[in-house]
Amino acid sequence: TYASPKVADILGYEPDEVLGKTPFDLMLPEEAARLGPQFASITAERGLIQRLENTNVHRTGRLVVLETSAVPVFDKDGQWQGYRGIDRDITVRAVANGKDISHLTAHDVMTKDVLCCRDTARVKDVVHMMEENKIRRVPVTDESERIVGIVTLGDISAAGRTTRKVMQAV
Repeated sequence: TYASPKVADILGYEPDEVLGKTPFDLMLPEEAARLGPQFASITAERGLIQRLENTNVHRTGRLVVLETSAVPVFDKDGQWQGYRGIDRDITVRAVANGKDISHLTAHDVMTKDVLCCRDTARVKDVVHMMEENKIRRVPVTDESERIVGIVTLGDISAAGRTTRKVMQAV
């Protein structure tokens, strides 16, 4: 289990303070109750968690709207181990839109017109899409248009495919 040091910036807790906690431990009870069934459904299918909007409580008591995305992790035998994910603080977007963040839904703060690529797309074409649209992540779909993953600049960089031009453009 791992918690990024960024959790201190986002929620005011040190990584060791959140290890062993569930995501629901950092939410108001009504938020945990709202998200519980949705989260249970996703995890039962070992599916992707994609841009799941959730409101958490910062150490100081203020509300923080997060956008959570995660991919399931499987061991070499195909057994599900859990999730590897990322949380993004979208509170500013919500507040900037004049919303009362305690009653927001994912639809209220989500990015509209999401660009996707097929799982058969060539990396150079995905890089071009990212460059042209100044985006850092692209959901990946299979032939049934089901989301099966996310390609990030970090993924491409790790694969040794990113050029300096793309990194500067995005």
